[in-house]
Order: sequence, then C-alpha cells, then structure tokens
Amino acid sequence: LSVTEGTELVYGLIGKEVQLDPKVTETINNITWKKENNGIAKWDSSSGLYYDDRCRTDQCNLNKSTGVLILKGLKREDKGRYFSEINSKGPAKEFELIVLEPVPKPRVARDCSWTQCILACVGEESNHTKYSWKENDITVKEGNILMVEKSGEQSKSYTCVFSNPKSEEHSDPVSVMDVSPGQSLNIFKKYSVLQYFLHDILDFKLIHRYHDMKVQDLLSVTEVCCLYLQSKCPSAEGHVCQ
Repeated sequence: LSVTEGTELVYGLIGKEVQLDPKVTETINNITWKKENNGIAKWDSSSGLYYDDRCRTDQCNLNKSTGVLILKGLKREDKGRYFSEINSKGPAKEFELIVLEPVPKPRVARDCSWTQCILACVGEESNHTKYSWKENDITVKEGNILMVEKSGEQSKSYTCVFSNPKSEEHSDPVSVMDVSPGQSLNIFKKYSVLQYFLHDILDFKLIHRYHDMKVQDLLSVTEVCCLYLQSKCPSAEGHVCQ
C-alpha cells in the first residue's frame, strides 16, 4: 500500500466504527468531508448538516465543533482515501482507511525430537497480520516459529498470538508436558532410540518372532523396531510407536 506524505493511515474493523479526526485548532464555520471526489458529509453555520452517499441512513456522525467524522458499520467498500475541507480551505487532513476482518484463532503445529520441539503457528495471513509467542504470559519472540528446548519445568506453557492492528486471537496453549516425554520414558534419557535399539541388536530370535506375527502379512522395519523397544520397555507402549 502506497501512502503519500502527510496522509494518516487508519485501520477499522469490519462491522465496527472508525473515527477520522482532522485535529482542528481553529473555529469551524463550515466543513466538508469527501471520500475520493465524492462528498459524504457537510456542515455550515447557515444551512446546517447534510449527509450524502456513504453517510446516508444514519451511517455517519459529524461533530461540527471538532470536525471529527465517525463512520459506522464498516464494509469492505469503505476502504480508500478520505479528506476534510475546513472553512472553505483546501484539504486540512487526508486519511487512508483500511478495513480489516477480525483474525481467526490460530493453531500450532509441532515437530519434536528427544531434546527440542519446533512450534509453528498457522493462521490465515494477510498483509496486516503478524505472529508472536508467549511463554506463560510473557512475550518471548516475534514471528511464527518458536524453538523450545525440552526441560523438567512443567509449569511452562507456550501460546501463539495472531493479530492485526484491530484484533488478536490466541492459540490453545502448548504445555511442556505436551512437548516432553512422559515419566514412563525416563529410561530413554540415557539412550537415543537408535542406541537403545542397537544395544541388543544381536537378539535375532526376537526380531524373527515379531516377523512371524505377520500383521496384515507384512511388518515394516519401523514396526519391528517399535515392537522391539516395547518388549524392552513395556511402560513405553503407546508412546514409542506414535
């Protein structure tokens, strides 16, 4: 969006109202508000107040003392350039109005290893949206990606904030428990999955026994590894092969 020098950028939320304030310091005897080249509101001391075009049917409110124009019930087509002419002078102030939709609630995707998680926030993006992350209630990072080191601090939680200049939504919090192995997997703190599997890799009888099960006539290598690990650590069942 290109905004000329001296033009004030104003954001409004669809369905809500927005205020355009020319910040007048002199006494107003007459004022005209226009959108592009079309007059939408006018007042002077002799003929009174007149609304036209977008401002008909009680859709605007013009304050004759301050010159402030309020646009009600914003629609997408209300976006554009507005300016005021005060006391029969040229434009006193120009505004570029951008009408925004409220942002939807974002969701968090995660990709975790045994030592860390990469959290990715996903929202319906536009030119005016942005992401940030909170650890508990404190903002810790701007952007949609957060890397979290796994730790034993169970009180921590992470929330993505998705926002535009007029609205914001928070994701469901992701707790440390969500991204860390459960207590039943403490045995793996000393070994990686691969190390643990290789620790007794010569136990071919076990491997063959699981092959003989022939689940749907074929077990993949991954399934064999999972079954093997579960046999060595029964309490890990339901976690290892997820």
